[in-house]
Amino acid sequence: MRQLFGGTASDFAEDAAGTRVPGAIGTVWDGPSTGAQQYTDLTTADGAPMYQLTADSRGFVPAFFGPDGVERLWVDFGAGRVALTSVTVGERLDAHTSALDPHGDRAYADGAFLKNSGNGLEVTPDGKAIVSHVPHQFTGPLRLCSASGDLLGELYAEGGALKWRSSAGTVTTIAPA
Repeated sequence: MRQLFGGTASDFAEDAAGTRVPGAIGTVWDGPSTGAQQYTDLTTADGAPMYQLTADSRGFVPAFFGPDGVERLWVDFGAGRVALTSVTVGERLDAHTSALDPHGDRAYADGAFLKNSGNGLEVTPDGKAIVSHVPHQFTGPLRLCSASGDLLGELYAEGGALKWRSSAGTVTTIAPA
């Protein structure tokens, strides 16, 4: 997927003295070193192919799309290479961190370690994983089982207190109301 670069108030062509250079022609690279490779697979914001950058009449770098999969690149308008990070990286990070299960790990853990029961949720750990996603509401106790499926006990709330009932029926208050 191509990422958007440039087009902001901080993206402009300048000379070695720091003066903006309207109409300057710039090249785009995969790194800051002399061994870096030049990118020529660029497109305008409208999708038209382009091979180099041209600063506008005020010296600003117009918005453009970099090569597929590139998050950071370096531009050079004659005063040395300067890194640009995709302007959409913050939006994509926000979408990723707010997604319910962006990597599929919660769905995997739920499928591998959780079983719904009629009176709550049974957890069958194998000692190698931690269940990372638990529903916000339970309709019954949280039942913990051994790897072989034997009931170890139930965790539940009663009158605002958090309690544990062992498989033998012994009730322990973990946190009082």
